[in-house]
Amino acid sequence: VSITTGVHPLWLAVTTLIYYLTSNAAIFHTVIFFIVSLLILGAHFLLSRVAIATGISLNTFTLISIPVFLVNLSLLGSGTENTLLLFLISLFLWLHYQDHQLGPAHCITLGVVLLLIYFCRLDNIFLVAVYLPWFTARYWYLYQTRTLIFSGVIIVAILAHWLLMYSFFGTIFSTSQISIK
Repeated sequence: VSITTGVHPLWLAVTTLIYYLTSNAAIFHTVIFFIVSLLILGAHFLLSRVAIATGISLNTFTLISIPVFLVNLSLLGSGTENTLLLFLISLFLWLHYQDHQLGPAHCITLGVVLLLIYFCRLDNIFLVAVYLPWFTARYWYLYQTRTLIFSGVIIVAILAHWLLMYSFFGTIFSTSQISIK
């Protein structure tokens, strides 16, 4: 095992905390299995709410979501971060379609979930890079201050993470193949 920047620091933090609390491999795996199961069910529930909000019938949603559900079901025992990512993206989409409630708390929640998506898998920076300019353009005329704070906090958090990665690993790019000499 070599020291690396990794690509999924949020899942690493969650599983490390769970292992620290359980201190037993069998209990740890059982808890992870339970959490992953809840994440899959929660993601599909949130996606069904997004389908309703966008006018997609539940029959169509069920037909479309079966492959996603089966893929995540096949990962159920692996304990990978994919189920956490599916849940966070589902939560983010659900929050996005609640934009009629765009107040300070909603902006903060969107920002936190977007950052969690980034920290779930660092290659999700592309999602942030697409959503942030869209959000800024979409809401700038209504909520200049909130939009500026929302975008600024996310950019500062990511830049701070990159600064830490650069200071510890000499690169801002996530990779599991960098070995520190």
